[in-house]
Amino acid sequence: MSQAMKRGVALAAVVASMLCVVGLLCLSGCAPQSAAGDQDKGGKDDAAVQVAWSSDSDCTSCHAMEASSMTDASYLCATHEQQGSTCTTCHTDDGALSDVHENATDLTKTAKKLKKTEVAESVCLSCHDNGEIKAATADLALLTDDNGKTVDPHDLPTNAEHEVIECASCHAMHSAEGADEQATAKCLSCHHQNVYECHTCHS
Repeated sequence: MSQAMKRGVALAAVVASMLCVVGLLCLSGCAPQSAAGDQDKGGKDDAAVQVAWSSDSDCTSCHAMEASSMTDASYLCATHEQQGSTCTTCHTDDGALSDVHENATDLTKTAKKLKKTEVAESVCLSCHDNGEIKAATADLALLTDDNGKTVDPHDLPTNAEHEVIECASCHAMHSAEGADEQATAKCLSCHHQNVYECHTCHS
């Protein structure tokens, strides 16, 4: 074998070795980071702490969005907070609250909304007089459909579909959307053609 050929073989071997090293470096960059690396990035290195819910719990320690809405005047719950209401003034369903907190920890990432619990209409009406509410909206033209038919949101026609509508359906405390927008959206979720007459679209 000539000197030129020997040098070519040696050069090819060096190039192949370099390619292997580069390949290993690339692969190591895609490997999962170590736990120490996660801690350096601000990850929690402590074991998860179990949440033991009770009516005396500090809800705000996990439910940050709801907590901030209670002091923001653009949210309806802020009005209630100013009048002395707390989380458990309205969230009285201890059984459901206990269930949704079962197995929850301080690391649980689903503590943003209480979607699986409800505020019963009876809780609202324990403070708000139903007769006064109806009288206040008797002439309200907010819910007027495309045919000119107006419906009082607090005196809806009786039917099975309306039985599931409660105060919280249109008065979400922790929503920046006002009751007018919520009520309109609730009606349009069924009356999607903006016609309030029953059975005009679906027989």
